Parts: sequence; C-alpha cells; structure tokens
Amino acid sequence: MSLPSTGSLNPRQLSFFWHPAFEKEVRKANIQGLEKGLESFELLCEVQFHPISPQRIIGPGKLHYLHAGDGWELWKIELVVKGLRQNQMPRVWFAKKGISFVYLAMGSHGENYIDGERKNCALERVSEFF
Repeated sequence: MSLPSTGSLNPRQLSFFWHPAFEKEVRKANIQGLEKGLESFELLCEVQFHPISPQRIIGPGKLHYLHAGDGWELWKIELVVKGLRQNQMPRVWFAKKGISFVYLAMGSHGENYIDGERKNCALERVSEFF
C-alpha cells in the first residue's frame, strides 16, 4: 500500500510502501502524529538515500542498519513524532531495495518495544516484497 503524497512541489525519487501488518500495527498503536512523522522521515530519506548523491543527514543514533539480504537492506528508525518525549518515540523497521522502501514493523514504548521480536517479524515480512 502506498503512503499518500506529502504534496511537495519536488517529485519524489523514492517509493514507499506499507506491509499490511505494519498498517494494522499503526492503527493499533493509535499514536497521534505518527503519519506526519513518517512523511517527514520520507522527506529526509530523499536526501539520505538519494540514488545519485546521498547525504548523511539522519544521525546514527536514530537510524540503524541491521541486516543485508538478497539485494535489500533492513533498517530501523527511531521515528520523531511531535508531542512525544525522546523515550516514547516509536521504532519502525523498514527494508530498502534500490529506490523502493517498505515499512515492515513498528514497536512502541507502550509495548516495551520488543526489538528482537520486531526485527524477526520484519525479516519474515520482507520476503513478501523483495
């Protein structure tokens, strides 16, 4: 499922998709401002992962490389969401292959993040896209 356009005047070079289970996790978490945070993250990715001239603008404390697969990479972002404290920011696992990105899993402070479980879940889900 494609994320709605942010209405930017510049055409996007990257494509973002949602795994159906990720979409359910977003609805269940019911975090106000989460979709806006994802839109902001996508704009940053347009620079960080630019296909021709990438520039590191997301700090290593927020963006974590986790795993390489068959032509794809698994990453985790500590997503900034307006109105949440630093220790409340949701974590989002996503895969990247070329200019395609897919959101795979999400953890929140309300469920104590369960990073290992979410990573394994994301690794299982990535095969449905790449």
